[in-house]
Amino acid sequence: IYQVLDSLHKKYKAMADVGGSEIRYTSQNMKTALFGLDTEYIFLKASLAKEEIPFLLDTGAGGNLLTKELARKYNVKIMADSLVMMGFGKGYAQIGIAENFKMGNIEIKNMPFYVVDEIVPADIRKKMNFEINAILGIDFLKLVNTLEIDVKEKTILFPSVTSQPEQKMNMMISNSALYVQIFMPTGE
Repeated sequence: IYQVLDSLHKKYKAMADVGGSEIRYTSQNMKTALFGLDTEYIFLKASLAKEEIPFLLDTGAGGNLLTKELARKYNVKIMADSLVMMGFGKGYAQIGIAENFKMGNIEIKNMPFYVVDEIVPADIRKKMNFEINAILGIDFLKLVNTLEIDVKEKTILFPSVTSQPEQKMNMMISNSALYVQIFMPTGE
C-alpha cells in the first residue's frame, strides 16, 4: 500500500508544481463523433501539439494514459517516475503533463497522463484488430464533469454548462465517484 500512496503523492505533487489543470470551453456545447463502437469500445479524437489522435474513453481507468512513444512525439513533460500502475498487470509508469490538450471546443491546459511502455500487453494486442495508445480516464472525466453519450447517433456531447442530475444528464462525477444513468427510449 505504501507504493500506491507514494505514487498518488507523486502525481498530485506534479500537478501542484504546474498549478493544476485548467479547462476552457471556446464555445457552447460541443458534440463530437464517436468511433470504434463496432469493437465495443468508445474512441474519440483529440489533439496534442495540434495533431489529432484517437483516445479510448475509459470510464474505469484510474487516470489518463499515453504510451512513451506518443509522450515523446508530442513533448509531454515528464514530472515524476516510478509510479506503481495496475491494470492488465502490475508495472511502473511516469507522470507526464501535456501542456495543451484540445478536443473540439474543449481546451485543457496541463492535462495529466500516466506514461507507460505499452497500454495493452503484446499477447492481448495480437488478438485485437486495433491499437490503444492513448486513454482518457477519470482525470479527464473530472475536468469535463458531464457528458452525454448517444450510442445510436454515435456522438458524445460535452455541455459547457452542466445541469442538475435530475435533468437528462447520463454521467457525472460526485465526490470522485462516477455515476451513470441510462435513458431508455419509449415506444420503440
